[in-house]
This record gives sequence, C-alpha cells and structure tokens, in this order.
Amino acid sequence: VKVKKDIPNLGMELKDLSDRQLELLDLDGGVIVASVERYSSAADAGMRQGDVIFEINKKKVKSIDDFNDQIEKHKKGDVVRLKVRVKQDEENFDRLVFMEIPSNIN
Repeated sequence: VKVKKDIPNLGMELKDLSDRQLELLDLDGGVIVASVERYSSAADAGMRQGDVIFEINKKKVKSIDDFNDQIEKHKKGDVVRLKVRVKQDEENFDRLVFMEIPSNIN
C-alpha cells in the first residue's frame, strides 16, 4: 500500500483494483478495502472488507494515490462523503458512507 506522509490513519488497508475487478464492478477506477481495523474511523463508518471506494466528496477515485490526495486535503474532525460499491449476490449496489477524519496523523 502506498502511504503518504501526514495522511490520517482511517483504519483500513486499501488496494488498487485490477482491470478484471473494474470490469466486474462496472467501474473505471476505485480502491478496494483489503482490511478494516477494529475501533477505527473506517469501522465506525461501517466500512467492510471488499467494499470499493470510487468517489470522495463527489470526486472520482481511480487509485490509492487519488484516494490519498483527496484525504490529505482534509483536517481532523472533517467528515468526508465516500461513494462505495458493494457486490452482493452477483449484483452491484452503491451506498454512501460518511467518515470522520480522526485526530491521529501518521
């Protein structure tokens, strides 16, 4: 995972999506949640392993670099709006997740 300095630890590990995953999810970009730490901002917001984040505050996320660039623009206490795609029973569902930026900065 690519990590930039001064990006809040949201409590989730992210990975870029493969071309095949993008095709299956009918997306042109995004990052997949590989894991979620207990008691983290991600866990509090209801993020789950396998969720795919493809927008932050209505801006497209195509890669981990895009995700980090968007998150580092915010300060602790800000709430970001994530658009998340979930694959369930062979169908794709989108949901909105609101996550607070924590005070712990790496």
